Parts: sequence; structure tokens; C-alpha cells
Amino acid sequence: MDIILKNYYFTSNNKKLISALLLPLFLLLNCTTNNYDNNNDKNVLLISEPLPNRTKGYEKNLIHDKNCLGFYHKHFSPKIITPAHFQKNSISNLISASKLNWQFYFTKDSVINLTHLFPGAKNKVIYIAEIIEADSACKRILSFGSDDGIMIWVNGDSIITVHRGRAVKRNDDFVQVSLQKGKNVFLYKIDQGDGDWGLYRRLITEKALDLFYKQNAAMVYSDIPESCIIPDTAKYLPLKTNSKRKLDKIHNIRIKWKTLDQNIINIETYPPSMLGGMIKLPDPFNGKALCEIAAIDAEGNIDYEEEFPVFYQKTADVLQKILIKIKSADPAGMARKEAVIKMWNYNGEREYSTRMKAQALIDLYRFHNSSRDELPLYKGSQVWGYRSIVDNTIQPYRVFIPALYNKDRSYPVTFVTHGLIDKDLDFWESDEGGSHYHTTWRTALSTENQRILVMPHGRGNQNYLKDAVEELPIIVKQLQKKWNIDTTRISIFAWSKGSRNILQLMLLKTIPIETMAIGVPVIIEDETKLYSLLLRIKDKYPDLKWYIRHGMNDSVAPVHHSRKFVSYLKKMSFHVNYKEMPHSNHFSHLIDPEREFYIGERRAESVKSKTQE
Repeated sequence: MDIILKNYYFTSNNKKLISALLLPLFLLLNCTTNNYDNNNDKNVLLISEPLPNRTKGYEKNLIHDKNCLGFYHKHFSPKIITPAHFQKNSISNLISASKLNWQFYFTKDSVINLTHLFPGAKNKVIYIAEIIEADSACKRILSFGSDDGIMIWVNGDSIITVHRGRAVKRNDDFVQVSLQKGKNVFLYKIDQGDGDWGLYRRLITEKALDLFYKQNAAMVYSDIPESCIIPDTAKYLPLKTNSKRKLDKIHNIRIKWKTLDQNIINIETYPPSMLGGMIKLPDPFNGKALCEIAAIDAEGNIDYEEEFPVFYQKTADVLQKILIKIKSADPAGMARKEAVIKMWNYNGEREYSTRMKAQALIDLYRFHNSSRDELPLYKGSQVWGYRSIVDNTIQPYRVFIPALYNKDRSYPVTFVTHGLIDKDLDFWESDEGGSHYHTTWRTALSTENQRILVMPHGRGNQNYLKDAVEELPIIVKQLQKKWNIDTTRISIFAWSKGSRNILQLMLLKTIPIETMAIGVPVIIEDETKLYSLLLRIKDKYPDLKWYIRHGMNDSVAPVHHSRKFVSYLKKMSFHVNYKEMPHSNHFSHLIDPEREFYIGERRAESVKSKTQE
């Protein structure tokens, strides 16, 4: 990112005093840094001073709710900002009209990194203004993402408000904007809890939008239900709102209701714009059903499909009491029973989502009401388990089967391993077993990329080592028995410090992997030990491919460590796909490196298939 201004920070306790003291500083900065007239190759933006957000008594609560008075307060009329204020001699007029201080900012980057401009900011709001020129009056699509909440005005008219905590992501929201011929003023108001702070924005065409929906249906339509266990008197299923659904013109959304045994109850189809905040429950609905949502294009192709159970609260409670009384010695049945008991009776800090509880319930229901041959045919997220050869314990793991799974074709497999766990967590307390976000997102990734994903626990804080070295080889054998997997296309995606442990595991056990993928790696810092480790891996896995992504703003694992790591890999003639991610740190990424890996693998396989034909 190209930042022309120095970092400095403003408070707003006394507006008149601040204006008197800081106005000369603003004008001085404008004169002493790169001149406005010398930045014609960059976009010119205006950024206000940071302003207080939370009300008195709520300042320490780094959340986003009605107490964010700074976010909802009207500091000035958005209509006062005109194209004239973007001239170098007119910023004083804007300061006078708005009673706020402003600075120039020059960039062509689609991301404005406010963390760099105002380090350490907490519970603040800020305004950003820019000009978009149009040759004629037209409608365009604004793709945007923010950290955290955002309000947007175009030529003084409010077009959208999103108020929640989130990281900056591409295409997080869409809104249609009307541009007038000539210069249009875009104004953004962004609030901040703590941590990162920023804005992504880019105008795209209708054609580009249609292509986005075709390629990213999983991003738009996954994890739709607001709740999967609903009140006994409910007549509708509440859905999560999503601004992106409203502009999708290439799909129809099919809602198929089924019994728990897959018998169809009814089918309805909606244009995406009509898929609002709720859908009617099927008639009849006896307190339990499966809901299948599919995004279907004009040619009848299913671009995304997802199934989830829906229960009345009383029905779910009764069913779980019945199911946990059934005894089983099968590792899968025991693992699924443990999940239901844990999620229904857990009294710790974690509150399991209704989606996770409903999924655990349907998992156990299917185990007791299906033949063993039928079980692998179910799609989506499901729990399996194995009996340890070390200590005879049941070790659970989660498998994701693509919604369009066809037993007559073979599927690539990726093991997604966690980062370092340094405290004793069981499987259900972890991201592999109990995280709604990770489970639903990987359900979508599995279907989007037609890939079987596996989340093993590695015995928690044993981190895939010690007694847990048995895990991946055992799971590979189980996968081969239950599904049609391509054993030449097995990969591991390791996160953070987990990458160190997996590299050691690869030397302790022979794992039939084609690609080692790593996101934001924390690796051995001792260069001699690292080089020695990689030499041994080269000897054992001579044709191993590497995929590595590292955030350029990563303070946990400095990026120069990955650069050294990659240089060693290349010296050893490994095939390496390495990129550094802009505007990304150890925990948040502008581009999801895991999803990018699956997409790249899918495209490479498609090219390979066409070449062979």
C-alpha cells in the first residue's frame, strides 16, 4: 500500500481547541509531504480524525451494538462534501464545514489500512471520502468489506449500513449504486473495536458480478439458517440476511424439505432476491426434517447444494434422550454419542450453536437408523472415529463429503490440521469438533471444490505427535474403506505452529501425501535444524509439492522466516507455490489461503484432465 502521510492520532474532547491547534499541522503535512499535484497517478482520498465511538460506561466493551453512539451519531451532513474539497487548497473549507479535521491520502490500493495510519486505535469511528468519475449516468455494483461496521453514502445519499465485528475481506458485501455523469463523492464511515481496522472497496460490472455468483455460490448460500433448533410454535425457519443474495440474477434457489430418512415432503423455488429473512416450514412438519438448499443456474446446473436438519426444541430434546440410551461398541457410534451428550449437557464457557447440536443429533440418528453401507453415502459434515491401537480409546474426527458426491468417481482428500494447542481440550471443545464457523465453512469448501476434507484432532495438545502419530495413517485406511478416494491426491493443510508438528510427523510416519500446504507457518527458527529437517523430508518425499501463504503484516510469525524456508525448499528442487498476502496478518486474511489452495488444485486437475483427453 502506498501511504504518503505520517502516522498520527487525534482525539476529540474539545473541537474548537483541536481545530485551532491541528489545522496548521494538517496544512503543513499537506505541504511537506508529497504534493497533491504530484500524485495524479493515484486516487485522492480524504480521511477524518478518529472520533469516540462507545458511550460513557461502555468504552471498554469492544463490541458493536446500540451503544456505539459515535457510529450512529450524525457528525455532519454527508451532502456537505463536494468534489471541490478534494483540491489541495480546499481542505480547510471542509474542516470548517464539518467541524472535524481531515487529511489527504493518496493510493490506488483497493484496501485502506487504517491500522497503519492510526495504530492502537480502540472504540473509534472514522470517515473516508473519495471521488469516483463516470463518463455517463449508470448503475454499478460496489463490492466492499470493512473492519468493523460501515455506513456508505453516495453523493450524500445513504445506501447501506452494516454494523458488526468482522475482518476486512474482498466481496464481503455488495450494493448497487447509481452514479451521475462526472464526479461522484463516496463517503464511508467505519467503526473499530480493537485490533485491525480497515476498508476494502471496488466497483465492478454486472458481468463481473454474474461471474462471481457462478464461481462463488458457496460463499453466498452456505450456512443460511439462523437457527436449526427452533421454538415449538414456530411456523417459519429464520434465515441469516446477506446483502449478496439480493443481486444474484443467475440462480434460482431450490428449497427441498425431506424427512430424516430422505423422503421428499415438498419443493419450492425462489429467486434469490425473494429469499428473505425466513422461509415457511413444510406442511406437514412434525418437529423434525431436513432442509436442502440448492443454487441452480439457468441451464439447470447445481452450483451449490447444502443440507441441514431442522428440529422443534421439544422434539430435539426427546430424540437426544432416546438416542443416547442406545448402546454401541462401534467407534463411530461411540464418537457420535459423545458429541450429543457433550453438546446437550456442557456447562463450560463454550455455548454450542443450534447448528452444531442439530448436526450431532442427525449424525447419531443416522448411525442407529441406517445400514452400515448407507452411512458413507450421506453428504456434508459427519463424525467418525477409530479405536486407538495405543491405549484402546475412541478418537473422533470430522469428515466433510461433497454434496454432489458420486461413488463412481474418486475424490482428492485434504487433512486440515489445527495450529498448536497448548491446553487440554477434548475434540468437542476444539475447532475441529465444536466450532460452528469452521464446520459450516468447510462443509461449503468441500462441496465447492469436490474434495473430501478431514479434521483430525491429533489428541489435542499432543499436536499430532506422541500417541497421536497413529492418527493420520489409520484415518487414511478408514477413508479407503468407506469412500472412493484418490490416493495419489492426498494433501495436508497445516495452520500456524501446526506446520512444525506435521513436518516432524511426516518423518515419524509415512503418509501418502502429494502436497504439503501451509497457512501462516510458524517454523523452526534455527536454520541448521530446519535445513537438516528438510533434507530428511526430501529423502523420504522426493516429489512432494509445497503450497505456502504468509501474511505480509504477520507479527506472530515474521514473513522473513517463510522466505528463508522457501529458499531452502527451492535449493532442494522442490516444487513450491509461495505467495505473500497483502493486508493480512496471522489471524485475518484478505484472501482465504485455504480456499485458494482448493481452487488452485481443482483448476490444475481440470487442466490435467483436458490435456489427457
